[in-house]
Amino acid sequence: MNGLYGSDLGIHRGAIEIKNQQELNDALAHPNKRAVHAIIIDSCSDATLSQLVSSFNGGSLSNLELCRCNFNDFPRSILSLTSLTRLSLQNNSIMLLHPGLSCFHHLQSFDVSRNRLLSLSPSLLDLHNLRNLDVSHNRIESIAYGLDALSQLEILCCSDNCISILPIGLICKPSFDFQFAHNPIVFHGSGR
Repeated sequence: MNGLYGSDLGIHRGAIEIKNQQELNDALAHPNKRAVHAIIIDSCSDATLSQLVSSFNGGSLSNLELCRCNFNDFPRSILSLTSLTRLSLQNNSIMLLHPGLSCFHHLQSFDVSRNRLLSLSPSLLDLHNLRNLDVSHNRIESIAYGLDALSQLEILCCSDNCISILPIGLICKPSFDFQFAHNPIVFHGSGR
């Protein structure tokens, strides 16, 4: 622990990185939770996450990274953190996105890469501030129609999935970074 700001808790510029149980205990006991805007956790349980969410809910938390936590399901306890602008759930085992995603009205970046997703939730279409969506390295077979209507979306990473058909609206969207390599895409020509 690096003892920044007179504390043993590893806080740097409003971010807490939690790597072990002692750092979790320190985070839960931190006296100025409103100063924390980012929590980065590398491996945690549902119970641990519930403790953190209830402790930091209502603060200024805008960035949450929950990587390699072995979640099989979308962690519902985070749905109360509606001020999030960045959410990373990469390297878990999530198979289905929660329909309550639409509560993240401020979300700009959402990373669910390297999970076991089979499809995208229609609730993604309610994330009107979303700029960056990374769903690469999953098992997704199709891209939800309507994603092209997300006017703020600038980057969509869906490489290394099982996608065979791409919505034309995404392919033709101007000023858009659409990454779709390593998918079994079938391109249909004009037929001559």
